[in-house]
Amino acid sequence: MIKGTELYFQKFIEVSNKKETNINAKWLINITSGFFIWKLLSRDFVIFSYLPLWAMDRSPAFLYNPEQAYYILDFGIFLEIASFHFIHHFVEYPNAYMFEIIRYICILSFVLIILFGRGPRRIFAICAYVSVMYLWGFIFKSGQEIDAMFLPMGILFCYMFSSFNEKYNKQNLLRKTKDSSIFIYSCLMIFVIYYFGSGINKLTDIPLSEWFQYDLYGQVEHAVLSQQLGADRFVPEIFHKLVEYDFNNVGLIFTLGVPIIYLFHLLAPIIILKTEYLIYTFLFYAVFHFLAFGVGISFTANILIWIGFINISNLLIGNRPYYGYK
Repeated sequence: MIKGTELYFQKFIEVSNKKETNINAKWLINITSGFFIWKLLSRDFVIFSYLPLWAMDRSPAFLYNPEQAYYILDFGIFLEIASFHFIHHFVEYPNAYMFEIIRYICILSFVLIILFGRGPRRIFAICAYVSVMYLWGFIFKSGQEIDAMFLPMGILFCYMFSSFNEKYNKQNLLRKTKDSSIFIYSCLMIFVIYYFGSGINKLTDIPLSEWFQYDLYGQVEHAVLSQQLGADRFVPEIFHKLVEYDFNNVGLIFTLGVPIIYLFHLLAPIIILKTEYLIYTFLFYAVFHFLAFGVGISFTANILIWIGFINISNLLIGNRPYYGYK
């Protein structure tokens, strides 16, 4: 096991040090920045300025049964550090006006990243990361969007430490550099950690005998019915039709699909080793995340961020792969 892990990371270092074009690295961070701008423009953080102080000290574990919560793994102190909320041991929480200022600073930081890159001494990248982590820290405390924001925030974290050249001129953008490769493959490792970690959770939380017992189709039926009865959740119309027409064997397909997804999570580390086939990984997870809409869970972020791995330089010159790297 140790030998295999060592060989795997040796391969990761090897592929990370091959050269990729600057335009592919810039495309990835631009897609991520655009995603954050969209999220920030559709969010109102002012509501947190009206919460009582005791509510600000909550953490995700408090939303569930305390007897079942492992507090040693709770996000309490870790969340405070990661989201920079520890400063509120010394200063007050922001009012509505300050929340809006922070949000606009965050949006401006991402716009500047798209236009000018990291900025002098990485100021734009640092400002974007600190402000977005701070704002979403409040959402994380409510137990929401921890999964949804893992991938884009992981990419933003890698970007802070990247050093590829971001100048907008043709010669620079099409130049292949090791710095671009290190950034791209570091971001791919974030995806591996996310999906492989999810697969490990399935192994530890769900006995193998129960992998084929999860009634996903029944959950879809329940979500559709809940929406029809007025529940505050969105289920795309295609799932309403699926339940309405009750196609033959659809329940069996859903039942078999669940263990296949779990297994695919456990095979996620192959993403790094076979990036020329990354398009198939993207399509699989796009379908998987879309199916989650059927139970009222939106994984829009996880689908959109995969767009960042389109190989723009290959598209421009007509080489393959158009998605992924070789």
